[in-house]
Amino acid sequence: MKNIIRWPGLVAFVFIVGLVTTISLVFLDFWIKLAFEKSVETATGAEVNVGSVAHTFSPFGLTFYNVQLTDPDNPGNNQAQAQQIKANIELTPLLLRKVIIDNLAITGVEFATPRASEGKVYRHKNDATEQGSRFFPNPASLPSVDEILANSPLKTTQAMAEAEAAYARHKSSLAKQYEALPSKDKLAAYQQQVAELKATDTKDPAALLAAGGKTECHLAKRAAL
Repeated sequence: MKNIIRWPGLVAFVFIVGLVTTISLVFLDFWIKLAFEKSVETATGAEVNVGSVAHTFSPFGLTFYNVQLTDPDNPGNNQAQAQQIKANIELTPLLLRKVIIDNLAITGVEFATPRASEGKVYRHKNDATEQGSRFFPNPASLPSVDEILANSPLKTTQAMAEAEAAYARHKSSLAKQYEALPSKDKLAAYQQQVAELKATDTKDPAALLAAGGKTECHLAKRAAL
């Protein structure tokens, strides 16, 4: 057994693995901070600053503090900034290079705020591609609520319009059917006839025939009226 397991090598392996794991955990937040800044800088074309980053493992989540995005058209201002961006991310899809965010919260968002120092610009707006020219849109260019509703009609509004069109098509038919409905007097007569039939002794054929004849007379009179 002593010849199979070399304890000095096993101890060295465990020590190296533990050291690498410790270093990774210590510098994980710093590496995430750098990756986030570089990826957003690629999208916006200007300097991005993150104050600090914190992570959790259960559930896996990231929190970015004091995020500032330089405005490439005006480097002295931030295009947008946020006090905190917090996101819970599914860990397994990350191995497949997919990012699935279960919960995202952004607090303290401000636009067009002055920077403490002028930010670097890597790509001007005119040189940027249409897809990555702006990470955050200019608030003045955002569409109004009325424009959004006009471009994206709600299903409820569409259903109401379709119901109104259907009613207009069948209005005349519905009016005729409504006129054909029995009046209150006819309904009262029907109820009286039903009550008389219920009170008739069904075992007596003569009484049953008399009740039926009486009902026919009532119906004839109502029809004549």
